[in-house]
Amino acid sequence: MDLPKWREGWRPRGSDQYALHNVPKQVVPHPTSHQVARVGEYLVAAELHHRGAYAVTFAGSMPRIDLLASNAGLTRTVMIQ
Repeated sequence: MDLPKWREGWRPRGSDQYALHNVPKQVVPHPTSHQVARVGEYLVAAELHHRGAYAVTFAGSMPRIDLLASNAGLTRTVMIQ
């Protein structure tokens, strides 16, 4: 049986070409301290949003502010570092 041209490289699932012992193990690098800090900022902002407040993160453009948060009524604003 002739296969269509787009299926010429197809092999059955039991083929050794796709066996797990042939897959190279990938090394996952550890996150840097900067990445961990950014994730922490995002988690705090998410928790504030979850509780009904507003929060904005800054990508390093504000030297002394990591988050700017406000209540829902915009009557109270705090800078978080």
